[in-house]
Amino acid sequence: MPSSPMVPKTLCSMLVFSVAAGLVCPGPLYAQSPPKLSASEKRELTSLMEAGQAAYERGEFERSLRYFQDAYELYAHPNLLYRIALSHEKLGNDKDAISFYRSFLQERPDTKKRGRIEQTIKVLEKRLADKQSVLRIKSNPAVATVYINETVNGASGTTPLEVPISPGTYKVIVKKEGYKTVEETVEVAEGETLSLSYSLAKEAKLEDDDAYYFFPTGPLLLAGASVLSGVGAWLSYDEYSEASDQLEYYNALKAEGQPRPADYNATHENKQFYGAMTWVGGALAIGGLTAATLWYLNDDAYSQAPVEDDDTAFAVTPAIGADGSSVQVIWEF
Repeated sequence: MPSSPMVPKTLCSMLVFSVAAGLVCPGPLYAQSPPKLSASEKRELTSLMEAGQAAYERGEFERSLRYFQDAYELYAHPNLLYRIALSHEKLGNDKDAISFYRSFLQERPDTKKRGRIEQTIKVLEKRLADKQSVLRIKSNPAVATVYINETVNGASGTTPLEVPISPGTYKVIVKKEGYKTVEETVEVAEGETLSLSYSLAKEAKLEDDDAYYFFPTGPLLLAGASVLSGVGAWLSYDEYSEASDQLEYYNALKAEGQPRPADYNATHENKQFYGAMTWVGGALAIGGLTAATLWYLNDDAYSQAPVEDDDTAFAVTPAIGADGSSVQVIWEF
């Protein structure tokens, strides 16, 4: 790789001078209008550049990088981009070094260093490519979707797949419809090509003989409400029967010439009210259970689930009494 020159102090002084000169007459040194610096800012700029060059010559490249970056923030002169690139190169930050070298060439396309810098960029790009790690992923069956780290990040592709990747730890997720999802955490070293192969297991399929239709939520709720209506109708019928017996007793008293009790009219109203509630509750129970049954039988959307063999059966059967005034709910097991 072309070596980066150790710039002597005289050249550093020339760099400082060129930047300072650019403040007065930028010309080709600074394509845009330079910022106006106060006397104290000019002194700070000179100090940062001299400190950065001194640190660079001592091999303290992290310090030199900080000094040159601070100087560039104070005054964005193109020559400082070159110094920043040199520091990044010495630190092994190849990607950043390439970026700053290219920025420098863009700002100073006529620089005499152009040929050497372009050659350095080629060397750094090759070195960067050699450091690149790769994940090679295969699956049986093929054409499975591969995710790296999280599915929310989107799929990386389908198997067989080769993914350029930075060194580090990753979670590989392989998914295919009809097969169980595979997840694995892998460690990829710098420059390593890690090959992964997965045999996907099929998901269990339900057989007709091992399935049953579960009672779905909608029809179940409707049936439950209908049963409650039936219970209410039964309770109403009990009150209706008691009021009827009471009225028969009162009518027998009247036939014997005795006056009717004071609660006769109230008892008669109760009989009418509970009689109506009996019919309404019974009708709701029968209608609700019928609707729930039809809903269940005519909806093909309900799924199946495997259960063990069981001879137990369940049925809800509404029935009206012989006198036509009652509702009976039968549970059979």
